[in-house]
Amino acid sequence: MMKKKFTSVAALGLCLALGFSMGVSADSRKVVTLGADLSEQQKQIVMNYFGVTADQVDILTITNQDERDHLGSYVPLEQIGTHTYSCALVSPTASGGIQVKTANLDWVTCNMIATTLSTSGVVNCDVIAASPIQVSGTGALTGIIMAYEQASGETLSPQKKELATEELVITGQLANNVGQKEATAIVNEAKTEIISQDITDVTVIQNIVNEAANDNNTQLTQDQVDMVTELLDKISQEDYNYDDMKDTLERVDENVGVTSQTDELSGDESNDEESAAQQAAQDAQAEAETETEETEASILDNTNDDAFGGDVITGSTLEPETDAPLPETESPILETEMPAETYTEGSDGIDAQMPAETEMPVETDGYSDVPSETPEFETEAPLETEAPVLETEAPVETEAPVETEVSTEPQYTIDDLSDEKKVTYTEINWYLDRVLDLTTEASRVEAENGEHKEEYKEISEMDVTALAADEETSKALKEEFDKFLLKFLVEGLSEEEKMLDELDTAEYGAPEVKVLSQEIKDLIVTDAAQKLVSVDPTVRQTVSDEAEAFFKKIYGVDDAGDEGTYSEEEPGETEAYSEDSYEDEYSDESYSEEGSDEIYDENMIPEATDDGTME
Repeated sequence: MMKKKFTSVAALGLCLALGFSMGVSADSRKVVTLGADLSEQQKQIVMNYFGVTADQVDILTITNQDERDHLGSYVPLEQIGTHTYSCALVSPTASGGIQVKTANLDWVTCNMIATTLSTSGVVNCDVIAASPIQVSGTGALTGIIMAYEQASGETLSPQKKELATEELVITGQLANNVGQKEATAIVNEAKTEIISQDITDVTVIQNIVNEAANDNNTQLTQDQVDMVTELLDKISQEDYNYDDMKDTLERVDENVGVTSQTDELSGDESNDEESAAQQAAQDAQAEAETETEETEASILDNTNDDAFGGDVITGSTLEPETDAPLPETESPILETEMPAETYTEGSDGIDAQMPAETEMPVETDGYSDVPSETPEFETEAPLETEAPVLETEAPVETEAPVETEVSTEPQYTIDDLSDEKKVTYTEINWYLDRVLDLTTEASRVEAENGEHKEEYKEISEMDVTALAADEETSKALKEEFDKFLLKFLVEGLSEEEKMLDELDTAEYGAPEVKVLSQEIKDLIVTDAAQKLVSVDPTVRQTVSDEAEAFFKKIYGVDDAGDEGTYSEEEPGETEAYSEDSYEDEYSDESYSEEGSDEIYDENMIPEATDDGTME
């Protein structure tokens, strides 16, 4: 075990007794950060959870670009993704170190945030990091640091902020292999030793990392030791005051460490004078904190824990951290890969344990202390001769003709579409990829440089509410709608679908809009398959409404002014749509507008104009 001796206890006690502390400016203010990709309703839910209103706090919006600026040096951009959901409430305090509470963060823990914030240069602060949906939380640190600087009026060292981000990423990478609690304990313990003892020798730092791993009953590979050592070597080169960090680092150690460093530090090497000074310091600090609490309660005690509903992952540095399962992906850095962050599927960690469980029956077969039972099993073998009867019934399984009938339905691909409809198909897919958070870096680059880059630019800049389902569900929804969309574009409207009553005309403006909108509504709002029970029904309805508006844009329905108008050929040339006129419109006869020589064909679709708008 590492033994540490702090000689600054007496001085600290004297400072506290005299009322000296790292104070917060009188004009410091609470600051809220909100993820830019949250809907307005989600933002209000977050504010409700924080227990504040807009007039009580300053509000910052954290964008995906902010996260890229902070994380880009350590995390591949395709892993950072394109959406930001994490939020934070930050309140600088006069004492007590860094206190953190988390909600709906399933990878980054409250103790990870607290110890990395101390590396950034934050001394005393209360922080709540949360999201209305489950996310990894790696993007939370970006917003917290930005909020702290605005709330305190202090500009943190750029180097220390970089180190804090790197520490969070490295702790997370280590956690993928040894567990969140253990990884946090190792990094925090080694950092505490290095800063408190002003150690800069890299060989000594490496030994400290190995000792910290041993203290927490964890075996690290040499690569892992080197990774942590390199980080701590950089930290050792910066100017840190251990007394500023002591409250936070020791609290984190108490929460996650196998053995508390505080107990070690006050062991046999402590004398009566140091113990008395330490007690005086603790009493003075407790008195100061009591006075502060009487002035204003901590934001950590003011949350509305029912705001996010049930099954919310929470954590607080006010209590010891419980053991959590190993992360189920090797790099859950992405906030946008929130579905992967929910860890609903199997992982290397879980799969590795499953074989052990499935092999248990095999182990029971190995017991030979009941040989008398063996003949009994053998004499019952005739029962096995009945197996052929079961096998002869196998033809029942071959009665798959029912399934083959289903498979006779045409399976269309994009190659079955006309050039015009390929454009429509592609644009709808771009939009849905944004809704379902399935846009990949490769597809983005291809679209941005493709033939229809102007249309893609317009769609990529739309305000879109993300469904925030897990990745598996999102892909399943996309596949189901894709089959429907291809069939719809190839086969066109049925006679029944062409008929719109007055209400439908007012709402949808065109039959294509109605058909596509109803399919989205069935998949996402009605959700007969119960795939989206974990997604807020209001969010699902918002997604459906926005999709309908997008389909109107695709099919040239004027949604800004008069409802129920349908643009045919030129922007601005709209004709009132009615049930009586639709049959003629889609009949085999040629259709033309006054002043237009073009012939209307059922297979024609609106094309994008030069300025990027869609007719």
